[in-house]
Amino acid sequence: MSDLPQILTKDIFQKWLSKEVNIHFTPDDIRTAQIVEVKALTENKDSPRIPFSLTLLSSMTEAYYQQGTFKVVLPGEEELFLFMVPIGVDSETGGMRYEVIFN
Repeated sequence: MSDLPQILTKDIFQKWLSKEVNIHFTPDDIRTAQIVEVKALTENKDSPRIPFSLTLLSSMTEAYYQQGTFKVVLPGEEELFLFMVPIGVDSETGGMRYEVIFN
């Protein structure tokens, strides 16, 4: 059973900033990534959750996966299925960056 709350918030992911996660792109292709940004998208205090985004920096430098829903194993072994979109190659590491939006 998951220890994550049903409503995921920016603060939950903020504690994992700079931490590594594992992305299961396929059953045979599991890649390490790092949470490099957690950003609020609006400041609507009346909403039960403020929309936010995550940016993940993957270890993939030669090829990457198109947008899709992938299993992500967080620190502490929590698992989520997240819709991720590739947003470009990181200029420093050469790894592909992926974005996840929580509305």
